[in-house]
Amino acid sequence: MPVAVPQLPASLRRVVNLPANLQDPPSRAELGRVCNLSNHAGSQRSAALANVIALAVGIGPGGIAATIANAVGPAVANAVGPAVANALVPVTQRLDAIEMKLNKTLGFAAAAHNRHQVDGKLANRPFEVVPFKDGTMPPAALPTLVNIDVIRQLSNAQTLAYYRGYGGTANNLSVAKKREFIRVAIGCIVEL
Repeated sequence: MPVAVPQLPASLRRVVNLPANLQDPPSRAELGRVCNLSNHAGSQRSAALANVIALAVGIGPGGIAATIANAVGPAVANAVGPAVANALVPVTQRLDAIEMKLNKTLGFAAAAHNRHQVDGKLANRPFEVVPFKDGTMPPAALPTLVNIDVIRQLSNAQTLAYYRGYGGTANNLSVAKKREFIRVAIGCIVEL
């Protein structure tokens, strides 16, 4: 699916060749054309900028402009950085959606694995972490559900967080019923 690319100022159009649309995701060749600075800054910088943009999806907020500035200099980075960041928004959104779908698939696999681990207490057979219903991983602040004893020892707040994360919606359930819901959601076959 094409991604619209913002228009650069006229002074930079001769330096950076931005096409009207980029493919989603952009190919390395397309990135090379976008970053064609060979007439202005030399092909070494052009290749460096193409690599920077190819890796930019993994760079945190504010990091794209700094990385581009290191590759091509601040003058070009100030003009190109926002255009690159805007062009990467749909790509980043698509990667986030793919990550969520992958986490959901991993959740099915982890729950299937956990069904074969009995209670998860054997040293070499702990439970695998099952992502929440929306595909996100449980927060690090929650205890990792490695065996049935961890489920039994969850506080009320932790139980509620796991219950909601795994898709529980009823408000009138007891803590014991919510823990039972969690047990089933992660694939544990031993009763609480």
